[in-house]
Formats: sequence, C-alpha cells, structure tokens
Amino acid sequence: MKQLGLKKPDFLPDFGQEKRKAVLDRFFTNLDHDTYNEILADNFTLQERRPGAKAYNKKDYINLALDTVKPSIPDFTWTHATNGSKDKSDFSLVTVQATGRFTGKPFVLPGLPQLEPTGEKFLLAEERQMVKVEDGKIVKIEVLPQEGAGPRALYKALGGKA
Repeated sequence: MKQLGLKKPDFLPDFGQEKRKAVLDRFFTNLDHDTYNEILADNFTLQERRPGAKAYNKKDYINLALDTVKPSIPDFTWTHATNGSKDKSDFSLVTVQATGRFTGKPFVLPGLPQLEPTGEKFLLAEERQMVKVEDGKIVKIEVLPQEGAGPRALYKALGGKA
C-alpha cells in the first residue's frame, strides 16, 4: 500500500508496530557509532518543537550524543518507554529520561564555558519525543519542549550556568 501511495485503512492493525518498537528500543539502548550510523537515516533531523530551536542533522546529532555527551558521561543512559504505535502523522511517542555521572572528559557545548568533571550524578526531567521510523530507520525526532530536559538542562545539571 505504501508503494502505491495509499494510507492504511484505520480498521487494519498496525503490522509494523513490533519492528518499530525494536528500532526505538535499540536506538535508546545502544549509544554507539555503529548503531547510530545504521539506524539513523541519512536525511535524519532532530528539532525541539519551539521557535528558534536548533535543528540537528545526522552528523550533528551523532557528534552531540556520542562525541560530546558520552565521553563526558561514560555511563550516560536513556530510560525510555514506548509501545511502538504511531499516530496519524506516523510518529511514535517515546518518553525518555537521561541519567548518568559526570566522570569522564570535560563537557563542552558550543558558546558555553567548558565544565570539568565533578563525579556528580544527575537525573534530567522526563521528555517526550515524537519519533518517525520509516523502513527500519529513524528519519525524524521532534522533541516536545520540557523544562529540565535537553542539552541546556544537561549543562546546568553538570554544574554550568546557562
């Protein structure tokens, strides 16, 4: 049906739900270059749903998550929850919460002073992400605005003043 440009009728079950959930589970569980390069589509974008929010492409997002955050917070984890179902716009809702301990390399976000490791543990606020999966790849993440979550909240949780 998809190849014909037709939408699935509402009365049919979502046959892709389990595969979509598996992709999402893998993405939020395996924070490594191989997984992210494989699972993120080449045209991937991530953006917070608020005016003026920075948009990330695949390269930018991998750099932020795996080359900036992970070296500073070696035990960084996303606790996530989703059933893999999708809405009428083909997005799956994923609730995530980041946690870890700042024991690695200094943390640097562009435009903000570098932070030195403190050994402190953090837990950010829960955040909701709308994630679109197509053909086994994540093509888009839209982050719903949430105070206490996201890169700036992480910077503050690590001791920075943003």
